[in-house]
Amino acid sequence: SRVFAFTIFLISLWTTDIGFFTATNDYDLANFELRVALFLGSAIASLFLYFFYLFPNDIRPPKKLSLLLIGFQILIIYLYFFTNQVETGPILAGSHSPSGLWEWGLGPLYFIFELPFFGFFALGITWMCQKYKLANLPSEKKNLMYMILTIVIGLIPAGLFSIVLPQF
Repeated sequence: SRVFAFTIFLISLWTTDIGFFTATNDYDLANFELRVALFLGSAIASLFLYFFYLFPNDIRPPKKLSLLLIGFQILIIYLYFFTNQVETGPILAGSHSPSGLWEWGLGPLYFIFELPFFGFFALGITWMCQKYKLANLPSEKKNLMYMILTIVIGLIPAGLFSIVLPQF
């Protein structure tokens, strides 16, 4: 599906952005890359939710869902790019770090990233499980089962290393 392909493209951009974030020695560039990474993470979660609604029949989702997801992304742009409420900015990981290894601090509104990120995936997986239960064709059930397993297995390391562990 085109939505899945575009989501994978955004994941590639996010991965590249994280690479720039960790490789730069410039604070301002690291700060920008951190904010872009948060925005792309939210966009990826939104697009996956959109994809979960479409799969496996590639149906047209209600305009309400599209408008809610787009509206959410527009609203959080301000928080991500113009405030330090979601994250407090990059911090050089150590004084002996010539390569510019960066960390970031969590702002008081960091949950605005976490709740939709985990919530959209949880809702999407729930939708997929409901579709699995309602599927009549064995091939459709098999496709749904593989997609559910792939998403769950893919989310565990991503969620653990990118979202949970940085808080400790």
